[in-house]
Amino acid sequence: MKIVFATEDIRHGACIVRAVWPALWINKFTEHTAFVLERTQTVSSAHDCIIENADLLVCHKSTTTNVRAAMIAKNAGVPVIYDTDDYDDAVFGHFYPQYHTSGVIKNQDWFKENADGFTVASYPLASKWPATVIENGFDTTLKQFLPDSKEYITDRIKVAWGGSSTHARDITEFLKMPFLSMLDEHPIDIYFYGLQQQRGSIKYEEGNIFFFPQHPKGIEWYVHDYFSDASFMIAPLINDEFNDHRSTLKIVEAGIAGKTIICSDVASYRKYAGDNPGAIGLARNSDEWGDWFRKMIAGSTAMAEINSTNVLANYNAQALTAKRIKYFNEVING
Repeated sequence: MKIVFATEDIRHGACIVRAVWPALWINKFTEHTAFVLERTQTVSSAHDCIIENADLLVCHKSTTTNVRAAMIAKNAGVPVIYDTDDYDDAVFGHFYPQYHTSGVIKNQDWFKENADGFTVASYPLASKWPATVIENGFDTTLKQFLPDSKEYITDRIKVAWGGSSTHARDITEFLKMPFLSMLDEHPIDIYFYGLQQQRGSIKYEEGNIFFFPQHPKGIEWYVHDYFSDASFMIAPLINDEFNDHRSTLKIVEAGIAGKTIICSDVASYRKYAGDNPGAIGLARNSDEWGDWFRKMIAGSTAMAEINSTNVLANYNAQALTAKRIKYFNEVING
């Protein structure tokens, strides 16, 4: 089977996780062959022959160039799968006019009518599409994606988060929560990686909040290098419709690092917690965040073991690739 993944920008985190890595895993763990075409290639007729000679085209997101690639595939009799990891209809802030004017939101209608299959990254998101859920994960045959606990500063507690500037609104609300006054009394250091390009810090009486830029090696090593010495991790999100449908990537990152995590009580995280009781903590408001911080400070080893065991068993590249190939065969066979 020859599979082509069409995506926007292979340097972007979501494109790596949903297109680049799946293609690499197919080549690594199966007898099938996969290629990745990004925007500059899917807009060019020079690459149409790759699509026309494929057995399947997977389009991550409904960009105009992906619609073009899908039309080429359909005209050649090649089945098309539409993939997304976000509920784009509820995209927030300045992204909405950007998505709207670029056609991303409207183009979804074309895929709904013409795609032969659909894959999404979370179970809540599957309710918006006639889709198969294939969640995000990591290649645990690589050492950077295996738990490797390291010692942090003695008698201090490290809490970690990693992401991009698209989470600025979520972290802003988190930083305004009154429970953070507990850093006046506890030696807690909270690290935010990738939120902003410049370093920064906020000093409390006993604790600190640090900001560091993204990992210079990209997303290949940030889990190993940034999270391995943390006591636990956090995933604060504003409770809204967009975030309810996010993937469980933050929880999986924590499990890969051998940690547990405190998450906002959004639908996709709630679903994970329901299937894996005791693996993570869910918090909706400042008081609940404070309660969970105190529980984690008292000891989070058991929760970390539950989360890590589940992630390593179910969110590894081989398991996710097998699920993809099974679904791809179903689509190709009608």
